[in-house]
Amino acid sequence: TDQRHTFSAVIDYKLFETWELSIRGFYGSGYAFTPSTALWDQKAGYYKWISGDKNTDHYPAYERVDLRISKEFSLFKNPLLVYIDVLNLFGRENILSYKYTYDNAGNLKVDMNKLFGLIPTLGVSWSF
Repeated sequence: TDQRHTFSAVIDYKLFETWELSIRGFYGSGYAFTPSTALWDQKAGYYKWISGDKNTDHYPAYERVDLRISKEFSLFKNPLLVYIDVLNLFGRENILSYKYTYDNAGNLKVDMNKLFGLIPTLGVSWSF
């Protein structure tokens, strides 16, 4: 996994007695991966993907900021929390992996498998 640096921070702010605002930030340096390079295959007459040395390159850094607004209620004398989350607030394109393929014409192609973009969610949590 070889992620050299990770950092996370949380800021919670009570807006009113039953309202809360939370901001969470995450940073992680890129994981190591094994890159592939193109090599001309003289016998076949086209380029082939060849794996390089194991874990000699790193993906870009992972960065994400999440925002949550929550309101607490009481339901049967137990706390009920209703919240709206916005994950990856700034829509950062985080790379999960690279996929080495060929397009329809047989040309070399590197596809990036990206993690989710901005995701809004609505949630309810009831403790009893």
